[in-house]
Amino acid sequence: MCADDLEFFIAIRNECADFLDDNTRFTINQCREWFRKSKPKFYILTHNNNDVGYFRTSSWNEDESSVFIGCDIHRTYRGMGIAKLAYPKFMNFMLESFGFKTFILYVLEFNVRAISLYEKVGFKRTNKKTDPVFRGKEKIKRIEMKMEISK
Repeated sequence: MCADDLEFFIAIRNECADFLDDNTRFTINQCREWFRKSKPKFYILTHNNNDVGYFRTSSWNEDESSVFIGCDIHRTYRGMGIAKLAYPKFMNFMLESFGFKTFILYVLEFNVRAISLYEKVGFKRTNKKTDPVFRGKEKIKRIEMKMEISK
């Protein structure tokens, strides 16, 4: 993802905010500042030559060949099976490009649609305790899921 993608990115990120750990909605200027400071390793997801979403990565751990990932898709393209196809392709890209074999993600426990998707592509729930997310006084549990691939 580059600076030219930020308007596309922030529109989707804000639309998906209630399903993310941090549900804050950001302005494009806040997004540009975040991008400039943090230099995230995010990737635009395309399908049939259309930008449809993005993959987030964080916590790159080369020693353990692990990385945290997540994907958000524009509402126009949800329910079409794109994420189910994209996750394995993206993980293979990360394996071939950077050597990552272990993929970890967090999902809010109420997001049953996402949990179902992750299980279908091969993620398994771990028993690791994770810190909850707070929305005001409401405490929302997070589930850690993990997948290991090999080639």
